[in-house]
Amino acid sequence: CDLFLNDLEKEELDLSFHSSGIDQCTCGNIYGPRIRRYHLIHFVLEGTGCLIIEQKKFTGKTGTGFLYSPWTDGCISG
Repeated sequence: CDLFLNDLEKEELDLSFHSSGIDQCTCGNIYGPRIRRYHLIHFVLEGTGCLIIEQKKFTGKTGTGFLYSPWTDGCISG
């Protein structure tokens, strides 16, 4: 959670940091489908993962990442 800017201040900026985190996903774990108001960068640190956007599947392996655009319906799985 960003403790420095409220939502109104964030809307006035071209770029602001929303949050960060790390999760060790189990095989078959799915996050979504969900529509977000923000960009999401998802890195695959180990193993494989996939991003499903508008019924198109993109796969990634260790060392790759996905850019999830705002107002896009999709999900991320491990």
